Amino acid sequence: MNSTKIANVSFSYSTLASGVWLHRCSKSDTYPEPALVPSSATDYGRMVWFDQFADRFLGTAECKVVMNRVVKKLRGEPLDPDAVEQALMKDLPPLLDYLETEVNGAFLVGDALSLADLAVACPFASLAIADYVPDVRRWPRLHAYLGRILDRPSLSSIRN
Repeated sequence: MNSTKIANVSFSYSTLASGVWLHRCSKSDTYPEPALVPSSATDYGRMVWFDQFADRFLGTAECKVVMNRVVKKLRGEPLDPDAVEQALMKDLPPLLDYLETEVNGAFLVGDALSLADLAVACPFASLAIADYVPDVRRWPRLHAYLGRILDRPSLSSIRN
């Protein structure tokens, strides 16, 4: 799949990649192993898309839940249950529906762990702390994928 559509906006991974290819993180050249940044332009564009998706869409919904169920609770601040309900019932489901269609293997991009996997999986570690885990019946592939990624030795400590 070379393009995707979410929120009525279409993205071509190759077009996205051409716009950011020259702006690659120099760390990937300095520290090539593990290679978290794909080398092909199309895979790189797809990785950038998932990083931005996690930041702009998934992270926004995650923050509504975590801020109210964890941070504000710890601070003794008033909670906003409407914001949590909005995130859980309206914001997250279409995002998770989308991710369910994109999980077609062990990783989101290529055949190795990449920044895309880290960017998408980490918000779910925070959501789990806030007592939210995607429903395995509605999102079985996503649920299994998140388990594989978050159970990796390098990430398991943020989950436990």
